[in-house]
Amino acid sequence: MIEVKGYKWRAEFNSLSYLEDKQLAQLCSEYSDLDLVNLNQLIQDSMYAIYKGASKSILSILNIPDWKALMIQPEYQNCGNCWAHACTGVVEGLLHKYLGYNNDLNLNEDFLTANGCNGCDGGGASCGFALIKNKGIPSKIGINSGWYYDNARYKVASYIVQAPTDISSIKNALMNSPVYATMNVYRDFYYFGNDPNYIYRHVYGEYIGNHAVVIIGYNDEEEYWLCKNSWGLSWGNQGYFKIAYGECVIDYLNCGTATVNQSSLAKIVPIVIPDLSTALNFPFGSGEYAYVLGYNSLNSQTNPIPYNGALLVKNGATINLNNFQLSVSGNIYNEWGQIIIEEGGNIQHSAKLKKNNLSLVIGYFPFSFINDYTISTDYELQFVPGVTAKFNSGKKLIVLGKLTAIGTSIYKITFDKQASSGNWSGLQFEANSTGTIEYCNIKNSTTGITCYSTLPNIRYNTISNNLTGISVSNIGTPSTEISFNTIQNDSSKGINLYYASPKIYSNTIANNASCGIYCYYSNPYLYGNTIYGHASGLTCISYSSAFLVPWNAY
Repeated sequence: MIEVKGYKWRAEFNSLSYLEDKQLAQLCSEYSDLDLVNLNQLIQDSMYAIYKGASKSILSILNIPDWKALMIQPEYQNCGNCWAHACTGVVEGLLHKYLGYNNDLNLNEDFLTANGCNGCDGGGASCGFALIKNKGIPSKIGINSGWYYDNARYKVASYIVQAPTDISSIKNALMNSPVYATMNVYRDFYYFGNDPNYIYRHVYGEYIGNHAVVIIGYNDEEEYWLCKNSWGLSWGNQGYFKIAYGECVIDYLNCGTATVNQSSLAKIVPIVIPDLSTALNFPFGSGEYAYVLGYNSLNSQTNPIPYNGALLVKNGATINLNNFQLSVSGNIYNEWGQIIIEEGGNIQHSAKLKKNNLSLVIGYFPFSFINDYTISTDYELQFVPGVTAKFNSGKKLIVLGKLTAIGTSIYKITFDKQASSGNWSGLQFEANSTGTIEYCNIKNSTTGITCYSTLPNIRYNTISNNLTGISVSNIGTPSTEISFNTIQNDSSKGINLYYASPKIYSNTIANNASCGIYCYYSNPYLYGNTIYGHASGLTCISYSSAFLVPWNAY
């Protein structure tokens, strides 16, 4: 029958050929704003006739973007959500166009299905685009398959859904956006073959329903639209198909186009918006990330990172905070989002932030350390009161320069593991490094604080639920001290000394599993400590002895 009519396609068996009628019908769940079931073909023929009658000399060949190159490969819709796949197809193409390449950013149709229109029972361009505009939509994978991009919400700034005035209006729309389109589906469409030269025309079978696809191109010589479907790679030409102008009312039913919200593009700098400070001024939703690629500077502004948002410093990227000065009043702690330092990311932070004439560095931001982070020689990293730093399993903060973490009795600084992660590896001070650790909570690490040939001042902290609380090695009796801390509930030792003789006084060292203070070739000075609840309160071996000044309580 197809060959008799002279049409350029063949019916072939594919993954849809074995579905039952009910399952086939579910794939066509687009609710057009126009109720055009079994539309009178004369309407369509009239529009097509106008196009056919136009002089070819006045039909311009438009230089439209190669939208197919900017598309994610067609996926298989898992229910009656063809409308969601068509909406995301339009927005993915726009995002990839503005980013300058197809980076596999793959928007989540299931998010649309769960949150808008009629879900798996159908939807349309108007409700789908409205949801993306108002709520935004996350990506399933993300740029370079980095899962951190899942926390971004991408939005459209505007959208238009209307019936095209003529075929040329669709071609003009393709200059700026892929086009959401609705078509009537008949039974023969399910069997459309995989030859890239096939051009679909309806031949046989009953009407099934309306179906949403994405028009991404056209050909005037052969008179067809190039479209992306949502029936998987085994249908049609790897999920794509050509359909003749005027066929199945595809160029009469409501079409939709969109523009991308600049705040979506602001999440990725400096590819589109080169200035990080400008990018961060765009609105962010709860939990969204701004991604720092390359080299960026954050200059003076009131709110550098959105509340509940995050600034992710990617591998090989640098964010320069040296010129960032902030003056605020009052006690503002944990009010802004967090800085996440990915492996290979770096922060330049030699300058201070200012709060009431106090020198602070990159404060107010909760930090997430994806990998080890090193404070280089001659650099200082300071944490303000109330800030939280969380580390992935096995990762640590290595101090070659200076670490200052001074909280208050009310606003303590917290060093902890990520919620779903294994224990982190603690704060590690290397030889010749310096620092002060006061009013901090240090927990859930293998060793809370490790000191090699150095000792920062460690005072007024709660160090708990680690394997070992504090470990000091290869140092005599420095002027710095370990004092007024609560070191408790560690699964091995409270304090471990190896060739070290520091001053340890006025600490509460309690309920550490094996030993309160363990000395190996060490002679510490102990004064005013309360030590209890261990298998051994004080263990000294290998020529070790402790100078027990009175008022240690056991």
